[in-house]
Amino acid sequence: PQEQTSPANSSKKTGRMNFREGASRFCMPDTSRHKKITYLVIPEFSYSDRSGIGIGGSARMYIRNFKPLPTGESRRLSYIDASVDFSFNGDMSFSISPEFYMKEDKLLLRGYVGYGHYPSSFWGVGPYTVDEDEEQYDKNNLKIRAVLYKRIFHHMYAGIGYHFYDYSVGDVKEGGLLYSGTILGSQGYTVSGLSAHFM
Repeated sequence: PQEQTSPANSSKKTGRMNFREGASRFCMPDTSRHKKITYLVIPEFSYSDRSGIGIGGSARMYIRNFKPLPTGESRRLSYIDASVDFSFNGDMSFSISPEFYMKEDKLLLRGYVGYGHYPSSFWGVGPYTVDEDEEQYDKNNLKIRAVLYKRIFHHMYAGIGYHFYDYSVGDVKEGGLLYSGTILGSQGYTVSGLSAHFM
């Protein structure tokens, strides 16, 4: 015998399905339409004891080339990610991360550029620091990364990358330990170098 469904239950199921399908469409890019560029945007909310309430968001821009490869396969999807976050205690960060397939997917370029600003505290060095020694300061960091891959087999890529990281300390307490510049790292530092990659 067939299961009987009341109109009320049927409408509830339909409502749930409509909500689920709507949420899925919101969170997934629309691949059925032949749009070269599509977007996905997601808001973000956070909380921590140190940073307090934070708000921000992430976005991705998909870049499609619908022309198939000479082998008949679909091209890989290129995109650009971007994110930004703020907190009511002064934290701030943003980043951009592109990923581009080029030359009929024979080359892949991945990059990252990010900056962060974070109010922080310093109590000194060693196990005998006390709360009264707290010094407020700002730490800032800049990260840049770029990796270029070349396809060596059908599903294998090898590449070389460049990395740059700059860390700086600002807005230190005048006359404090960080102000003297004798604490290792209190005047910032820079790291730069090359890297080898396999995927």
